[in-house]
Amino acid sequence: KQASFFLNAPEASERPMRVDGVAPFTLTLDTTQLADGPHTLTVVAKLTQSSALRVVANSEFLVANAASQPENRAPVASAGSAQTVTLPASASLAGSASDDGKPSGSLSYRWRKAAGPGTVSFGSPEALKTSASFSAAGSYTLELSVSDGALSSSATVGVSVQAASATPSRWQPRPGLTWFWQLSGTIDTSRAVDVYDIDYETPASVVAALHAKGKKVIAYVPVGDWEDYRPDSNDFPEEALCGSIDGWPERYIDIRHPKAVSLIKARIALAASKGFDGIEGDVVDLHLSDTGCSPRISEAEMTAYLKDLTAYAHSLGLAYFAKNVTENAADWSQFTDGVVAEEAYLYGEAAGYMPYIRANKPVFAVEYGSRRPSDAQCSDANTRGYALYGTDLNLTGKVYKTCW
Repeated sequence: KQASFFLNAPEASERPMRVDGVAPFTLTLDTTQLADGPHTLTVVAKLTQSSALRVVANSEFLVANAASQPENRAPVASAGSAQTVTLPASASLAGSASDDGKPSGSLSYRWRKAAGPGTVSFGSPEALKTSASFSAAGSYTLELSVSDGALSSSATVGVSVQAASATPSRWQPRPGLTWFWQLSGTIDTSRAVDVYDIDYETPASVVAALHAKGKKVIAYVPVGDWEDYRPDSNDFPEEALCGSIDGWPERYIDIRHPKAVSLIKARIALAASKGFDGIEGDVVDLHLSDTGCSPRISEAEMTAYLKDLTAYAHSLGLAYFAKNVTENAADWSQFTDGVVAEEAYLYGEAAGYMPYIRANKPVFAVEYGSRRPSDAQCSDANTRGYALYGTDLNLTGKVYKTCW
């Protein structure tokens, strides 16, 4: 059997190729020498030596050689204009990017610190528009990288971070203040107390409304544990996280990890920017707990961490309150501004908080449950100078009984 093949292209009416063989057969064409555009492959054959040639197939195809295609160009990134901020304020970053839509039409973004003396925490490092908080004053270069999946480019912006001109005056509370603690639900701003303790994510408008009523406002800040619902939860590296906390959907953090410390300080700075008056740092018994951190966190490391956070809060004009842990009250009462004490009477620890009173610092105490505290517990708390009341474990704003 014989078959002859003719390829008709725009620049040449015939390009014959002859193949002798038995059908079926496979023909592979090298199209690199053809111009881009439509072409027709015509197949003619004769079945016997004496028979005439006849067209047995016409196949149209399009040549689009990669070399002649418009090439993918790297996206163009812009990190915005240089700016100056004064601690503890954050920088507002407004990046932008343009692209040719190749290869897929989608872009990814990433902010990072390229240079600078301290740690930078980005609100959303994979968003064009985000915020950046700084742990120290100085000149920083921040870089925005943009990728289309194949090619990438970057741009930088300079941020000058100024130290506060002077350490702002801070609230220095004394025993005798009444208080109200609510961490879930809409904040009840009607309570007739001196001090509110609410979550640091609470809007600044609520803090301002409480200030307008003459209240001092403490920000509840988790400083020793990780919760998956917090806005910065994805910023904690896995190596900064330890074991789970029994009874809670949380994990301990390794307070020795620099990134973890910078993220906690960013929370404190956020509270300062909202106008809070103080910080209640929660989960500070890591040296007494089976955290799963390796090596174990020592008492010295826990105390050093709290001293660092207290000094940082003070530098921003905030008071800093310890949490529970009567084992360290004698020491911690010397550098913090008071303590929040949970169920001191249930656990027989009421006397353990007296170092704070002797240091002329308040003890804000709660007992959980609708029938607590008892009259005898109230009497004892008042004698000691504690501000004690009863509420629910979920801290929804219930007040069962006050001792003042």
